[in-house]
Amino acid sequence: MDEAAEHRADSAAPSVPGVAGPDARDVPDVADAATPDMPGVVRNELSVGTAVSMSVVQAGLVMGGVHYHVTFPGGSSTAPRLPPPPDPFALPEGLLTEEQAREAYEAACLLELEWSGGDGTQNLPRIEQLHRLAAGAGNADAMARLGLIVEGRMRARLRGELPEEPSAADAELAMHWYRRSAQLGSAFGALFLGTLYEEWLGNPSEALRWYEKAADAGHQIARSRFDGLQKRLTLGLGALAGRRRFDDGEPRSTDRQDREGGQPVNNGSAFEQWLEREWRGSEAMAVAACLSALADACGGPHGEWGTLDEQEHGVVLAHFSTLQPTRVTLPAVAREYQGNIGDGNLRALATLLRRNPRSAPSARELAPVWCQKVRENRVETREFTYLVELDYHDYDRMKVLLDGLAERLRAAPPEGDRLAEYLLDLRMISDELAQARNRAVPAYSGPDRWEFSVILTPEYLEVLKAHSAQYAADRAAPADFRAFWKRVDDALNAAPATPFP
Repeated sequence: MDEAAEHRADSAAPSVPGVAGPDARDVPDVADAATPDMPGVVRNELSVGTAVSMSVVQAGLVMGGVHYHVTFPGGSSTAPRLPPPPDPFALPEGLLTEEQAREAYEAACLLELEWSGGDGTQNLPRIEQLHRLAAGAGNADAMARLGLIVEGRMRARLRGELPEEPSAADAELAMHWYRRSAQLGSAFGALFLGTLYEEWLGNPSEALRWYEKAADAGHQIARSRFDGLQKRLTLGLGALAGRRRFDDGEPRSTDRQDREGGQPVNNGSAFEQWLEREWRGSEAMAVAACLSALADACGGPHGEWGTLDEQEHGVVLAHFSTLQPTRVTLPAVAREYQGNIGDGNLRALATLLRRNPRSAPSARELAPVWCQKVRENRVETREFTYLVELDYHDYDRMKVLLDGLAERLRAAPPEGDRLAEYLLDLRMISDELAQARNRAVPAYSGPDRWEFSVILTPEYLEVLKAHSAQYAADRAAPADFRAFWKRVDDALNAAPATPFP
């Protein structure tokens, strides 16, 4: 296939209504001016040194709905492929039969009962391997127990310990396995999904729903959990000790109380409202989320972020927090913030913020896309898990072409005032596609078909669908190129959506 096989669309971008970039002087403050932290005085940034003992879900992104028609790279006779999935998600060449899957599951369950010296974790690698083999062949109960391994509950049980709160990534992946297991009829999957909702996500209504499903299937522990949770809610007792507080049914506090009257102070400020709205009034949770997003955007602990000391981390965090991003938008706002700082300039910014804050750029200047969305009331607060069914060949090709699109736009920017927003959207979509690739499981509709659990906002999905529909219908494109985008378009439009907690 020659270079024409990868379609070269018209080089001119379609006419897109331009919107002037935000003038820093015109963008309304997204937070109050910073003042010292003392009784009766409002603060607008996260304090340095706040204790952090948990991580929070960061999946979900902000986006805009503009797309460009642009030339794609070509020249290859085969579609580009990414490396195989990481080992923890790899499956053998040929899936197990149903009987073999049942035997693998039962063997893993027997290993779970083998204890040696009060610690059975030496068997955990083999237990996980057997459950993955069984789950890959469609065993729903094995999928549920994979969720227990990912969440950390199985390791804790094998050690005779109480489980600790899972990380955001582990909770996300455990939920994927539990939900898939429950949808396939496993009472274990429904029970464990309800437990995750109750204990770590603080959502009693969802927990009751899944406990009831498991109880109706005859699971007695699920019935006991359902009855116990329902009675606690009736009595107003709330969450179990040591577990996440419920989103509903409990009064919340910002933990900033007047010394004399015991009432929250300044809970009407923009900063307090942000903590209450996005982080259940917990500054520690906000710190954990913002630190994690900033560290990831700035190269992680072994990249540029890791070269800063704790004081430098603190001043950058306080500066960033004045933007007050939502949970859904946090990763994208952190990416934009870092992108406008520029690689290699993080320490210089931290130094300015410490020595002469007035000479440093404002946080709004480093996140103009976010500030424009705030000003135009276009901030996305919803996210969904979409199960996109494709083979790896098409999935990998879609991601590579989207990455190529972004590179071409950077190299030869078309006209349009929202190009920066669109490029950020493409980057965040690409990052999520890469993550979803590692969560893929075999589909049941045919060989070489996989289900990719993609967590996106509805607007991001519309960006993907707009591209697939446009190129699938482009009669100027080669037939194989149109056929590829038609497969992608069909998969995106057929993808079931589940609200992401």
